[in-house]
Amino acid sequence: MKNVFQISQALDAVRKQKGTLRWNDSLNEQFEKLKDKMAKCTMLSHPDDSKKYVAGTDASTVGIGAWIGQYHGETLRIISYASRALPPAEKKYPPTQLGLLAIVFSLDKFHSYIALRRSEFRTDHTALTYLFTQTHLNSMMVKLFEKLKCHEFDIMHIAGEENVIADALSRLDEPISFAVLHTGACCKG
Repeated sequence: MKNVFQISQALDAVRKQKGTLRWNDSLNEQFEKLKDKMAKCTMLSHPDDSKKYVAGTDASTVGIGAWIGQYHGETLRIISYASRALPPAEKKYPPTQLGLLAIVFSLDKFHSYIALRRSEFRTDHTALTYLFTQTHLNSMMVKLFEKLKCHEFDIMHIAGEENVIADALSRLDEPISFAVLHTGACCKG
């Protein structure tokens, strides 16, 4: 959803306030905009194991965001979203390490979809596309690489403006996870 972070920021700030909630016309307008965007957003899709899985990841100094989906013709259909906040120690990681952490997070989160299947990960962090050619890695990167060994995937670079879903998810103060269940229902977990 375009500009969802900016729209929800004011509402998130009010939610965190201690004491009496002071609702006003501006907050009501932001709430109505968010409601409208959510009502118009694309529904989550069921996975189709005959199609390749594509995931997007992003990391910020606040958190990690990821999505997984599949192309049906020219249309990307999202299957699941996930994010998590970074603890203080991880907030100190350099950008490439944060990007790799985001890929590891998404592999763990979406394991049930991509286990034993070749998949594609999209990121706006160029250095991640060259990770497998590196000969010198720090100990933390080696630990993260160990978690990648049992997966087959390609890392593709995309422009930052094309990575809006993962980018917005990586900047949430509260982690989220949405997925389609086999019953067809959408759940928050």
